[in-house]
Amino acid sequence: MATPTIRALREHFGPAATITGIQRPYVKEVLAGTNWLSNCIEFNPKGKWRSRRGTLSLALELRRRKFDTAIILPNSPRPAFASWLAGIPQRLGYVRYCRGPLLTERVDPLRDGRKFQPISALNYYLTLAESLGANVDNRRIELSSTPEFDKAAERFWSQHDLHNRRVIAFNTGGAYGAAKSWPSEHFADLAKRLVSEPNTRVVVMCGPAEAETADRICGLAGSPYVHSMSGQKLSIGLTKAAIKRSELLITTDSGPRFFGTAFGIPTITIFGSTDPQWSATGHPLEFNVNISVDCGPCARRVCPLKHHRCMRDLTSEFIYAKAVSVLTEHQRRAA
Repeated sequence: MATPTIRALREHFGPAATITGIQRPYVKEVLAGTNWLSNCIEFNPKGKWRSRRGTLSLALELRRRKFDTAIILPNSPRPAFASWLAGIPQRLGYVRYCRGPLLTERVDPLRDGRKFQPISALNYYLTLAESLGANVDNRRIELSSTPEFDKAAERFWSQHDLHNRRVIAFNTGGAYGAAKSWPSEHFADLAKRLVSEPNTRVVVMCGPAEAETADRICGLAGSPYVHSMSGQKLSIGLTKAAIKRSELLITTDSGPRFFGTAFGIPTITIFGSTDPQWSATGHPLEFNVNISVDCGPCARRVCPLKHHRCMRDLTSEFIYAKAVSVLTEHQRRAA
């Protein structure tokens, strides 16, 4: 969701500026194929403070490179502290978690009384770019793939006879916590319903942590037309390439859901404990689905009441009907 901001900053500062992305190792693969960043510094915030990727060593590296400006997207105190320690003259970020004294340019988040107003992270980040004078009219999320991962996706498509098929991708993960997970039984029943449609196939994507879940969904579906990607060399790059060549993405509220809108793929996102307002992209092919429960949205990682109704009561029949509707309308517009 930061890509519109990174793009706006590149356009504002121009091709001669050196823009360095400081990011967790996996983010490098998310942005692979784009050209907004001049280079990157990988940083693992969970590393030991004296380690090569620790906060102190990061600050020393930033000081060595003599940056003019630090634009701090996360709300965490750590990047603000590292930028301050590095002596970067201009340090821009939101005033959160008592880090105001570490910033030279402070932006106050919108509040409704004592609570923060629900605002999409996409707009939240763009406000920082706008405060520097950047044009933020283009709010479209954008990503790219690479030949390496496109070839890996092509091999999977060929292996499972997916060419000239209507392929629907499932993203079932949720690193945030179990509260974002839709039951595997629901995914499996949805897959069975979808592959009953003419010439339709389902690909269940996964990372290493979700491989077992992907296989379980395929097993419960019991159809040769529902395929798990668990046997592949799993990576974010492969997930991007697979979504890019699908006709529909059905996903939980987790990172890969944004790959759909980034590549112009209709995307149905199933929400549970989280409020869709915090992550809305405004893309015309984004379809957010949730149900109203008296206990939510609670934003908890695990259902505190143990019933998880916000997800369990969202039936596979309902998502199937939504998927058919979205596909029919998308095909009508394409025609």
